[in-house]
Amino acid sequence: MARMALRADASRYFLGYLWWLLEPLLFVAVFYVVFELVLDTGRGDFLVFLMCGKLAFIWFSKSVNQASNSIPANKGLIGRINVTKTLFPLSVIHEGVYRQMAVFLLLFCFLFARGFSPDATWLFLVPIILVNYLMIVACSLVGACLVCVVRDFSMVISLAMTFLLFTSGIF
Repeated sequence: MARMALRADASRYFLGYLWWLLEPLLFVAVFYVVFELVLDTGRGDFLVFLMCGKLAFIWFSKSVNQASNSIPANKGLIGRINVTKTLFPLSVIHEGVYRQMAVFLLLFCFLFARGFSPDATWLFLVPIILVNYLMIVACSLVGACLVCVVRDFSMVISLAMTFLLFTSGIF
């Protein structure tokens, strides 16, 4: 289901699958322009710092927002067939995983090009990514339940993601 949704999403746009990389990079570019060029943070490795934090946060934020709204978005299908309702948020989460694999590959190439060669400490990324994935699943399933009970929770979840962004070390 996730792969079919990804193909359908890519076919809607002229740049198709390239948007998987362009969208997060454009988010990073906005933050880079504001904080590095306009406000002059003065940090030499700011772009590396920004990419590592923002790309992981975008994955979390976007997945939780979309998965939380996935059950009401598919209410027509749910009304016609008997299917486990958790299938819809999990499908959206896995769409995000497939996209994020491409983004992480780009990030690793960028880090390597900036002189951060892979070593044993990079192995710590595996549990960090796994914990991020588990947090996405937990928050998405709770969010999907809340949105099914009271549709207004979708707005609360969206605002909570903005709040998390502003209170994070990335901002």
